Amino acid sequence: ITEMGKAVMSIGTSAAIRMTHHTPIPDVDTQLFNYILDEKHYVIGGPSNNGGVVYEWFQETFGTIEAAADLPIGSARLLFLPYLMGERAPVWNTDASAAFIGLRKLHTTAHLLQAALEGIILNLYQIAQSLEQTETKIEEIYASGGFTKNETAMQILADVFNAKVYLQTHQEGTALGAAILGFQALGITVNTVLPEKASFSPNASAHQQYQALFEIWSNLYGQLKESFAALRDF
Repeated sequence: ITEMGKAVMSIGTSAAIRMTHHTPIPDVDTQLFNYILDEKHYVIGGPSNNGGVVYEWFQETFGTIEAAADLPIGSARLLFLPYLMGERAPVWNTDASAAFIGLRKLHTTAHLLQAALEGIILNLYQIAQSLEQTETKIEEIYASGGFTKNETAMQILADVFNAKVYLQTHQEGTALGAAILGFQALGITVNTVLPEKASFSPNASAHQQYQALFEIWSNLYGQLKESFAALRDF
């Protein structure tokens, strides 16, 4: 994907979100990577340790649970930091840990699951804030990886980002991209338009609610950072 305003998101065990630019983007806070793609393009993005591995851990710990469609956004005021594996972008902290915040007796495992899904995606949205500082708003997301099989998560993704999410029939986007670059280096033109398997459109009202939720969620890491370090030294 080389058009402006379009992002690629891979969510397997880990996760990453990337955009293509014609120039590298300076980032003094080292939140983003800048990779040379070819003579005219750079890939700008950020990686997360915590993608599908969080969902896998949840299912192994609590059993196989289907997401409940009727739960409110914010999972009845339950938030989740998804840092099971420490974290890379944007916090770059091996001491960061996962946490449920706001847990009460009324919450069921269905609430825990929704909070986990929202936490994974809010974390990716936080990474994307650095990308959008390049004055390029993300309007479309092309998603791949095993996590995309969860339709509830994909709708959350569309609503949080207020962007249309496309799923491709071909899941191995990285391998396909490498092949396309190889053909390009040989001077061979190939068709890079992939057939779509499904798409998810954002809901404006849901996006507004997620914006308000993100304002609360995005402050949690800073409030807990010292506690994570204290637990390391305990």
